Amino acid sequence: MMVSLNFEVEAEEPTGYGPLPAGEYDAEIVAADVRQTKAGTDMLSLEIQTAKGKVWDNLNLWHSNPKAVEIAKERLSAIGRALNMPRITDTDQLLAKRIKVRVGIQERNPNYNEVLGYAAASNVAPTVEP
Repeated sequence: MMVSLNFEVEAEEPTGYGPLPAGEYDAEIVAADVRQTKAGTDMLSLEIQTAKGKVWDNLNLWHSNPKAVEIAKERLSAIGRALNMPRITDTDQLLAKRIKVRVGIQERNPNYNEVLGYAAASNVAPTVEP
């Protein structure tokens, strides 16, 4: 049975697919998991939710390359400072906290974002250690 639609196709593709525009976003870390890199080493993978979509940041805390580990530690330290946390004992402490994330577009693959930095969200209350 044929159904008559009489539908006009929109000229522009709907947004929602592809990378987020470069910029700063209020966000929340919604997941933190250990995953394997293509090289077979473990990394900490952070899933970050913004109002416009999700981005991921992979921290090579356990990589064989000391420079990769240094960059990952700098990034995790920036998250700790942004959340006013002098010590991070486990990944659960990172979840469901407001944070500002600076996002760019990957040079090698412009279809994907990269996280460039973290800062305190404007309405973040200090975290008190028990």
